[in-house]
Formats: sequence, structure tokens, C-alpha cells
Amino acid sequence: RNGFGPLAEALKVNEKLTTLRLEGNELRQNDIVALAELLKCNAVLTTLGLGDLAPGGFLSLAEALKFNTTVATLELFGAGFAPSVALAELLKINRSLTSLLLKHVQFGPSG
Repeated sequence: RNGFGPLAEALKVNEKLTTLRLEGNELRQNDIVALAELLKCNAVLTTLGLGDLAPGGFLSLAEALKFNTTVATLELFGAGFAPSVALAELLKINRSLTSLLLKHVQFGPSG
């Protein structure tokens, strides 16, 4: 299983795709790491929709999104545990997010 890695590599250099919606797809930890790396260098993605993240996956994404300057819309659907502390830190630092949708998200123990 190659997972999301090959797609993430292609999207690092893609200059056209502005919306990536992966809800309904099972993303394992290695997929989330690949997605986080993509978010660090992709300069055109403006909308990201996710669901079914592996445990702890949101932490990797939150770190990457802190300094991402293009994603304006983040949608999390049933995305497992999203620690509210990590989300709060992301929102304090990120300057590009203008829309946040949380649907069926369970917040972790510190949430």
C-alpha cells in the first residue's frame, strides 16, 4: 500500500489544484505525515477537507498549518481526536485561515 505519499509528492509541485477534500478516506499516520509535508511547501491549496484521521494525526497537521500561508478553509469531518489546545495554537499563529468547519469532531482529553 503506497497510501497518500505519491499523491502528496505530486501536489508539492502542482500549481493549479486549490481544493483537496479527503473526507471519507482513511488516512494513516504515514499519510498524515506526507500531507503535513505537502502543506509546508504547497503555495496554491486554499481549501482542505479531512475526515477519519489516525490517532494523533491532527497534531502533525496543526504544526504544518501554523505556518501555511495559503489554506484559507479547513474542514474536519469526524476527524477522530482533535486536541483543542493544538487547534487553539494553530488559530493563534496561522494568518491565512478564514473559515473553519468542525463536524462530528471529538476533542481530546484536554479539549
